[in-house]
Amino acid sequence: MLISRKAAGGLLALTLFSGASFASSDLAVPYVVGGEDAPKGAYPWMAQLKAGSSHCGAVLINEQWLLSAAHCTFDQYEEGQHTQAEDIIAFIGEDEFNYSYDDGLPMAEVCQHPDYVDFDNTEEGKVSGDYDLVLIRLADATSITPITINQSAIFDQYSPGFGLRVIGYGRVNNDADNPEYLDELQQADLSLTSASECSQFYGAEWLSDQMFCADSNIADSCSGDSGGPLFIDEGTQYKLAGIVSWGTRSCANAPGVYADVGKLSGWINQVIQASEAERADPSLCSQLAAVPRPSSGGGAAGGLGLIALLVLRRFRKTKN
Repeated sequence: MLISRKAAGGLLALTLFSGASFASSDLAVPYVVGGEDAPKGAYPWMAQLKAGSSHCGAVLINEQWLLSAAHCTFDQYEEGQHTQAEDIIAFIGEDEFNYSYDDGLPMAEVCQHPDYVDFDNTEEGKVSGDYDLVLIRLADATSITPITINQSAIFDQYSPGFGLRVIGYGRVNNDADNPEYLDELQQADLSLTSASECSQFYGAEWLSDQMFCADSNIADSCSGDSGGPLFIDEGTQYKLAGIVSWGTRSCANAPGVYADVGKLSGWINQVIQASEAERADPSLCSQLAAVPRPSSGGGAAGGLGLIALLVLRRFRKTKN
């Protein structure tokens, strides 16, 4: 990745965690730290998503649909909805980061999970960053073979300690103030973390049934990896288990948090099978209005608020 690809959305993402306590003082952002170069051509369904000024990962799950994190396309700076399809492009199956903004694949439709909760949302009873999934339809179908998606909640099938793999083009070091990126797609092996252990780091109030954690002593997803895949290597095929959502700012000393694809597979299947007219129904594809806020990280946001958001989102990078 470009060294200029900075994690711009980190502070905002942390805002939802205002008042949270953590076992570590680190805050979260998205990328693969402590990983290695992925084998060439190993993950043809991996996508690079450029939504407005955000750089995220995504994954091809159908010949015409990409799955990513809702916070990658949710426009938190404008009163309105999500980033529109015409402002999103994708590169699929490339082993190196593509810096172009001109020749990516065009998108035709954006379908955000109807229950997505913005990371800055402080409404009582709601977990910030919950249901962090968005489906994006390609303007034209592709012949690339998609990944298989897990159809059950992660803990219905697997126990803590089960091996998982994450890939991405995000930050590769633990210093958020001096980010480093590599052009080559990175991969790292992680282990499924128990819900109780994850709660010890973040607090149960910041986790939902639609989230799970994965960890490693040496690796983590990080800023720029948001929306990318966490998957299972079954030997004969890969199976998508989670989408990179949020974590600590240093991407160290705490588990990363992922949206549970299997838990939300019913919604994913329903969207893909629905007609475009049916997807216009906000109960299926939400266009949740964003809350306008200052674009800078100044005092208006508040210290605790800024910290909270950073922990959550592992994604946003502006193009400089």
